[in-house]
Amino acid sequence: MRTFLPTTATLLVAVTVAAMCSVSPITTTAAALAPAAKTTVRPRQLVVGGWKKIDVGSARIQELGSWAVAQHVSMVHDGLKFAKVTGGEEQVVAGMNYRLIILATDDNGEIGTYGASIHVDASTQARKLISFVPAN
Repeated sequence: MRTFLPTTATLLVAVTVAAMCSVSPITTTAAALAPAAKTTVRPRQLVVGGWKKIDVGSARIQELGSWAVAQHVSMVHDGLKFAKVTGGEEQVVAGMNYRLIILATDDNGEIGTYGASIHVDASTQARKLISFVPAN
């Protein structure tokens, strides 16, 4: 009587066939029927290049508006005084771009609305006032 010794190729085929037969194409376990787990989404997802509304109640945004008015005053010496940021948007770039709507009072005590564009560098956090113009 001859003894059959399987070759490596025969064993590989046998293991593959056994593995294919043991895997069911349809999973019917309770875990498979349960809805997929929800992933946690950050409240403010930023899209690179897209403009998103800002939270004007944020202390960081109010401070950025105050900084923009101070930078403007240091350049033109018109005596504006920061009141508050009332609106704006942010854009993710190599850092952040901001377009802010700012209320400020002049030397006569009259309130005016201004638009400011600001860039904050991602690596250094250095700020640059791009523009500051009356909005009304």
